[in-house]
Amino acid sequence: MTHYAYIFEANGIQQYILASGKLKECVGASERLVDLTGKVLDSFCQQFQLSKVVTFSRCAGGAIYAFALDQSPIDTFVSAWPMVVRQFMPGLAFSQSAGCGALEKQAFANARAALLSDRNHAVAAVPGISPAVALAPRTARPASSKEKDELTDAASRSKAKYSDGKMLIERFCKDRDYHWPIDLHPGGSARLGQNQFHEENCNEFPFQHPGQYLAVIHIDGNSLGQRLRGLDDVAGSPGKANYVECFKNFSSAIEDSTSAAATAATTEVLLPNSDRYIVPARPIVLGGDDLTVIVRADLALGFVAAFLKHFECETAARLEPLGLDGMTACAGIAYVKATYPFHLAHEIAESLCRKAKSYSKQIRSVPSSICFSRTTNSLVDVGAFVHSSLGAYALDEETTLPAIGALLDLIEWVSQANASSRFRALLGLAASEQHNLRSDYERWRYLTLQREDRDDRDSRRSGIACSATLANFDNLLKKVNLASQPAASEPTNFAALSDLLTLVAVKNVTATRRINAAQTTAAKMETRHA
Repeated sequence: MTHYAYIFEANGIQQYILASGKLKECVGASERLVDLTGKVLDSFCQQFQLSKVVTFSRCAGGAIYAFALDQSPIDTFVSAWPMVVRQFMPGLAFSQSAGCGALEKQAFANARAALLSDRNHAVAAVPGISPAVALAPRTARPASSKEKDELTDAASRSKAKYSDGKMLIERFCKDRDYHWPIDLHPGGSARLGQNQFHEENCNEFPFQHPGQYLAVIHIDGNSLGQRLRGLDDVAGSPGKANYVECFKNFSSAIEDSTSAAATAATTEVLLPNSDRYIVPARPIVLGGDDLTVIVRADLALGFVAAFLKHFECETAARLEPLGLDGMTACAGIAYVKATYPFHLAHEIAESLCRKAKSYSKQIRSVPSSICFSRTTNSLVDVGAFVHSSLGAYALDEETTLPAIGALLDLIEWVSQANASSRFRALLGLAASEQHNLRSDYERWRYLTLQREDRDDRDSRRSGIACSATLANFDNLLKKVNLASQPAASEPTNFAALSDLLTLVAVKNVTATRRINAAQTTAAKMETRHA
């Protein structure tokens, strides 16, 4: 018996979503991508009567893997599906291929080989652009309409129709009483203090004070390819599990785990901090093992920690029936001002996520980790920011990476010691420019040591010891550095200090209890699954 396979994959999804830089259109593009492999695909199968003759192992994340026992349904996909995609999502690049084999596994392998070849062939944009065609200024593509005195292309217009983001939001929170803002500029923040909720305010981001930072978060799962190779070894061969069913269950398990982790993190961190049912966040992408979301800066670490812990627990529970281990994930957090270009912030967050992955992969267990940076201008070298810190922090303290808990313990101690003028001066260094930070810090240490000498003499006379001392601070600072620099002798421990001041600058001084709460909840959940 001959089996036939069809593969469709969208290419450059992130570029498509971020093409115009408008947040509404980014949300709309993500929504349309979900609909493409959902309602649109279902309608396509019904129109061509394919529902009973085609099975799918994956229909998510801009990818479709279809199987059939006859070549005719596959030919229908090859000839008709691209036209549907171009009409529903104009401007989206994609690749497709088909293959056959004696087994479903062989058919898919042949189709995959053809897909890799198809990606190397450039696809011409249709229709072509003539000299007389006006271009949309945001995307440099042929304009098809005019919205509010601005020329827009067909892709931007199609994305705008889905800008409410209802499907995406429901995967974070099904309670429709909550509003998810789309306006990130704090121009209307003065009205947030009013006692009565105004409907026109629901699109304004609930900043706590003017000038507050936002966090653009990108999270990606670790070792997904390794899990897929392991699943490929146990499925599809004679006498083993059904190939299509195994991969369908795997795809569903990853999708459901990501959604469940996002819902749990939202419930624990975001909803309790809503302002009159306005949530201090905006989802951008949630698909497969990827997550992109904008969160108010002071909630970012708590949200990421909760998501990572729940993702580990959910994948462990859902992949166990397939004979696979649970997954971990890495996160990049870009702290930026509300007026910072979103597409640049997203690029930084993705780069930080990749950096966190590079640190985690140096450890055999590949733990979940977090990498963050604060950006104050658009001319930023991401590598410079990352290397000025300790790099990635692990949630689990039993790794060779520095633990995020140790850094947060240091922040909590410093915030409690803030009553002392010497440590108020330390927190003031958060406003220093990066190139001046080291010299400013050294001067602060020199002045603090001199003052402590005077305080020691006074305390010996009065019999009252000073609790907030530089020695306490140094011990906590060295504890943060211990994992990454076991032989460190530099008294400043400057790398951890840079990370400390980053979190202080974005007002993330209350993240400790949120992360502890997330770890406690995740531990209870893990016990329940066991």
